[in-house]
Amino acid sequence: MDHIRELRNRVVKMTLGLIAGMIAGFVFFQWAFHLIERPLCSAVVKGQTGCHTLASTSLSSKAA
Repeated sequence: MDHIRELRNRVVKMTLGLIAGMIAGFVFFQWAFHLIERPLCSAVVKGQTGCHTLASTSLSSKAA
């Protein structure tokens, strides 16, 4: 029975950690996405800079 209790404790801790990670990801999504997107937005593509000048320079745009 000790093994079953240990498994239950580990599953509960894993679930709580997963829920905490999901909440943190939801809260900090915009900040993290802008951090990842910043190098692309500052790159010069076909003589233009910025994420909103060409559809192909945005990470969130759909590829044609």
